[in-house]
Amino acid sequence: MAQRDTKPLLTSVGAVMVALTIWVGFISPPRTEAEEARAAAVILPPTRPLATPVEVDDRPDAAVEDGAEPADDEPATDTEATTTSSEPTEVDGIPTVAAQRDAWVAALDAGSIDLFGVMTERGAVEEVDRTVGAIGRQPDIVQIAVGWPHDTFDPERIAAVVDRGAMPMISWEPWQFRLSNPQVQTGYSLERIIAGDFDDYLNEYARNIAELDHPVMIRLAHEMNGNWYPWAEGVNGNGPGSYVQFWRAVVARVEQIAPDHVIWVWSPNVGFRGSTPLELLYPGDDVVDVVGVVGYFGLLPETPTSYPSFDDLFGPTLEEIEAVAPDKAVLITETSATEDGGFKAAWTTELFEAVEARPEIAGLIWFDVVKEEDWRVDSSPEALEAVRAGLELPTFAVDG
Repeated sequence: MAQRDTKPLLTSVGAVMVALTIWVGFISPPRTEAEEARAAAVILPPTRPLATPVEVDDRPDAAVEDGAEPADDEPATDTEATTTSSEPTEVDGIPTVAAQRDAWVAALDAGSIDLFGVMTERGAVEEVDRTVGAIGRQPDIVQIAVGWPHDTFDPERIAAVVDRGAMPMISWEPWQFRLSNPQVQTGYSLERIIAGDFDDYLNEYARNIAELDHPVMIRLAHEMNGNWYPWAEGVNGNGPGSYVQFWRAVVARVEQIAPDHVIWVWSPNVGFRGSTPLELLYPGDDVVDVVGVVGYFGLLPETPTSYPSFDDLFGPTLEEIEAVAPDKAVLITETSATEDGGFKAAWTTELFEAVEARPEIAGLIWFDVVKEEDWRVDSSPEALEAVRAGLELPTFAVDG
C-alpha cells in the first residue's frame, strides 16, 4: 500500500497546534460566564509524549521514485491552506469551531499519533466510565449510535463526552433498528432521503450541531458495501449510484446550516466475496474528511484454530481505500475479537502493533459491547492486558 508523504502535513499540524494553544499563556481580562463555557467546550486533538513523527523515507514502500528526495517547494496541501488562511482561528482568546476541526483533521492526516476510541451500547456516561475503569485512561473518541427516527440530538450526552476531553463521533444511521427485517425499510429508502422527505429532521439536527462550541465527527450510514443495512445499494429499492447521491445531499444540507462543525467519516466494512466495490460508493474528497473501516475477528461457523493476521483481515480493503481516497487518513471505526478459540489477546496485540506501524492509519475504536459475542476490552484478563499493553505503545500512549 502506497504511503503518503506527511512532511508538509506534520509541519501544518505543528502550526495549527501552536496557533490554537498559545492563547493559554496570554494574560487576558477575566472571561464572562458564557466565554468560560465556550472555553470548557474546546476539543483539541491529543498529543503523545513519546511519539516521534515518522519520516517518509524511513517507511516501507515510501513513494519516492528513483531515490529522489521530496521537493522542498511542493505546493501547499489542502490542510496547509486551511491553517494559513485569513480566517480567524480564535475569538476572545478561544479557538473557533473551524480551527478546532482543522486541527483534528490535520492531526489525523499527519500519521504521528494513533487515537483510541470506544463505542458502547448507548454511549452513556456510566458505560464509558466502566470502560475507562478497565483500561485506566480516557478515550480520545467516544462513538454514539444515533438512529434517525428515534434518537433526537442529545446535547447532554455530547457534553458528557466533551467533559472527558474526548471527541464525540455520531454514528448517524437512517433506519429503524428495532424492526425484524432491517434490509427492507422503504420508509428510509435512499430515494426518499434524496428527494427531501427527511429535510425537516436533517435541518433540526444540523441546527443543534451549529449551536455547539466544538466540532463533532459524523460517521454517516456506515458499512454501505454490505447488504445488511437499508441504505446499501441493491436492497430496499436502492439503485446503483444512489448511495453517493444520498451522502452528498445529506452533507450539503448539514454544511449549509452548520458549516465547519462536522468531520465527515465515510466508513465501509472490510470487503468480502460479493461486497460492493468501494469505487462505486465513494462520494468524493470534497465531502469526506476521514475514511473509516470496520473489521472484527469473530462470528465464525466453527471454533477457530487460528486467527487471521491484520493484513488478512484489513489488507485488501485498505488497498481499495488507497485507490479511491489516497489522500485521506484511515480510522478503524469498529473492531474487536471473539474469545472463541482463545486467540483474542494475541489478535489484539497484533492489531495495536499493526496500527502503530502504519502512519496512514490514525487509530482505532473498540466496540465495547456484549452483543453477538462479548466484544468488551475486559472479556478476559488476557484480553484486557493486551489492550492495556497496546495503549502503552508510543503512538497511543498518553501522559499520566
